[in-house]
Amino acid sequence: MLRNIRIRIEYDGTAYCGWQLQPDAQTIQGELEKAIASVVGQEVRIIGSGRTDAGVHALSQMANFKSETGIGIEQISAAINHFLPPDIVVHEAEEMPLEFHSQYAAKTKTYRYLICNSKHRPALNRHRWAWVRYELDFESMLAASEIFKGTHDFKSFASESKDKDTVRIVSRLDITKSEPLITLEISANGFLYNMVRSIVGTLIDVGRNHISVEEVAEMLEAKDREKGGPVAPACGLYLVGVNY
Repeated sequence: MLRNIRIRIEYDGTAYCGWQLQPDAQTIQGELEKAIASVVGQEVRIIGSGRTDAGVHALSQMANFKSETGIGIEQISAAINHFLPPDIVVHEAEEMPLEFHSQYAAKTKTYRYLICNSKHRPALNRHRWAWVRYELDFESMLAASEIFKGTHDFKSFASESKDKDTVRIVSRLDITKSEPLITLEISANGFLYNMVRSIVGTLIDVGRNHISVEEVAEMLEAKDREKGGPVAPACGLYLVGVNY
């Protein structure tokens, strides 16, 4: 009997060319499909809730695959993990209706971005934090972050977006500081390509006093990528969760 199985995945994206399958490149999707095939004895195609870029991490990526395997749902996670590299792990598996689709069924997603604001580059977490050596004005960044909340056209903050509809609803955007880290966490009903990293890059420019809070509002209103902020490094970005 055909089954639709949803899995929750954590991964360190440092060594991978992103989530999506690519010819002659190591990807998260590729490693998962090889491991699942070894468990269920047939080739599978997994559907992720979204694609993460090269170097981006996930605390809770969601994906589903269909198979006729008879393995109990309680054993599937451990069985898949046996064939995965140590920087990818499946935390749980769940039976879903056959029509369930990890991407299309997602209602909101949450991302986290970590900035190490220090004179000296980090050694231990250099692949998990984005390092900014310049002292950042946290209060200005906090004020500018308010501009992104709510329903807006984020075309100025999307790289090479193929989406015809560039309007998104940001339900939450929190920034906190705990030396040396500045943490941004953002939830929305969807994200455009490089949207989070562009928002972060813009806020870093605000923190460096390169642009004002008022200019951020003008960027958003412009709906023009050429007027948007820079894209922050991939290493600081984490997919935190997907809600259905």
